[in-house]
Amino acid sequence: SDIFEYLNAYEDRYEPVFANGNQALFSELPVETQTLIFLQQAIFDEEYKSNAEEMEGIKFEFSEVFPGKVSASAQRVNDATVEIDGTYNVIHGTRHLHDTWDAKRPTGHYAPPGELITITIPTNHVDKGMSVMIGAHERDHSNLNQTNRFLRISNRFNLNQEETKIVNPFGGGIYMLVPEGFDFGYFDITINGAVKSPYFSTREGKGTDLSVWQAELAEQSVKWVDIESDKFMTTLPIDVLDGINPGSINLTDPRLMMEKWDEVADGFNYVGGRPQERSRAEYIISDTRIPDGGYGTGYPAVYDDDDKGMMLIALLENEPHKIGGVRTMFHEMGHLEWHPTLGNATESIVHLPAVYIWNKYYELPLDTAFKYSAFQNLTMDQTTIDWIITDNFRNNREINCDPTMDPGVCHEVRYQHRGHALYIEIADLFGWDAIYKTHKVFYDEWKINTQKDWGFMGMVNGNQITDDELILAASNAIGVNMAPLFHFWGRQPSTSLINQLENMPESKEIYCRLQYYKSMAPTDLSSFQTWYDANYVSVGGVQQVRYDYAINNFDKDNYGSAIQDQIDLIINSYFSSEIDCNPPPLYVENNLSNND
Repeated sequence: SDIFEYLNAYEDRYEPVFANGNQALFSELPVETQTLIFLQQAIFDEEYKSNAEEMEGIKFEFSEVFPGKVSASAQRVNDATVEIDGTYNVIHGTRHLHDTWDAKRPTGHYAPPGELITITIPTNHVDKGMSVMIGAHERDHSNLNQTNRFLRISNRFNLNQEETKIVNPFGGGIYMLVPEGFDFGYFDITINGAVKSPYFSTREGKGTDLSVWQAELAEQSVKWVDIESDKFMTTLPIDVLDGINPGSINLTDPRLMMEKWDEVADGFNYVGGRPQERSRAEYIISDTRIPDGGYGTGYPAVYDDDDKGMMLIALLENEPHKIGGVRTMFHEMGHLEWHPTLGNATESIVHLPAVYIWNKYYELPLDTAFKYSAFQNLTMDQTTIDWIITDNFRNNREINCDPTMDPGVCHEVRYQHRGHALYIEIADLFGWDAIYKTHKVFYDEWKINTQKDWGFMGMVNGNQITDDELILAASNAIGVNMAPLFHFWGRQPSTSLINQLENMPESKEIYCRLQYYKSMAPTDLSSFQTWYDANYVSVGGVQQVRYDYAINNFDKDNYGSAIQDQIDLIINSYFSSEIDCNPPPLYVENNLSNND
């Protein structure tokens, strides 16, 4: 047809679209290029839905740019048998983002661009809702102003017959999709016409032999690899781990990497008060760019293929807690998990798991783990100062929006250390087990609810909780009245909850911590100057406005006495008598440095 004559003529004359990898506005591309993209995208979107066999032999030249070329020497498989896990069910009480979506099962095979692949499934699994996908890069780029690949390059095929023909002009990895609610157990499928791609598994009882992995990696048949455990999965460009390309690592044994990510998964579950079992392996993948305006999460979570700090290999680096990409991945995974979350804390509770992971598995001191859990790099002492100098703290108001700041930037919780500092105080005073037991209260409540309709920050069928609910859960789990510690950090109990908790034991640990706050709080301009110098750069430009005001008005506005009065008010409200705090408690790392 005229269309294919145009496409062929363009590809004969010009280099592939986006060959340099740079992002571009569609409207600023040459008209000839716009035409090619429009036509090929339309063909891909429409003609592969029901005419797969008729599309055999059509290969788009862009496939050589992304996902990449298949080696000319790569052998096509004949009757390759692949075992698939056909069971997938949500775990009630541990619901998380997109957990009702089909579970992705890598096959360790790759469809070369334009070549027809045959997938054969057992007769009793036909037309049960399963499907197969070519191309791990399924995120649609049509919402982006600029991109450096075609908008849609992944396609799916329903498995409504025993033998299904599939094809993709871009090529890509082959993945089975198992619907939620399936209990088929393990079953075999047969693949014909595909190329064997590097695949490694550390799944229990399903591990890959290292020699097989190393041979597949050395062959370089395709540009992507799949690695999975029972708890984590990733699709990575081969050139970051083949030990050949500049800057790559030689990942001849992925087991340590997956052990570290299994610890990450366990850490997230532990601080969420959940059992270690996961309904699926969480999935992180690299693409030509992030698919949204900012970083996000998902199944899979998608990050730039040129940022090694946002790949699973980052945890193999020295001091991974200092890698910005790792911090972002942990933050975004926090959004995936749907832990019990206070109404204004969606962008702060997500930093809690990182503190546990760095402290528990990497043996960093608690204060160091806290410092590198979020973006300000503040220690607990610095964070305490950051909170107690606020107008809200000094006037016995809850932590939320600073009334002295512009409403657009007044937030006191999100993206800030003071948003999750309360949890670290609990871990410091009572151990990480206290966090687990507190959140387990909600797991035990939620696991009874077996509805599939479970939403992010829903109050009924969701993970949002109130201050009172969290204070009560913590008090019952730990066995002392936790209200004074929550009150200090801007989470004030209701009058009815205060009355409900008044007969619970008073905590010496909390009392002495409040006394410590009094002792370390600045009382005049001279003592505040030290904290001003320590915090100013780290808190960021938006927050520096209130620091500038404080340094100029600390004595005039009676900051020092107001802070002391507020701490005394909390102590007098919850403690019936003085408690001996000799010697005074100290933090693990009581220093002002933020440069270690």
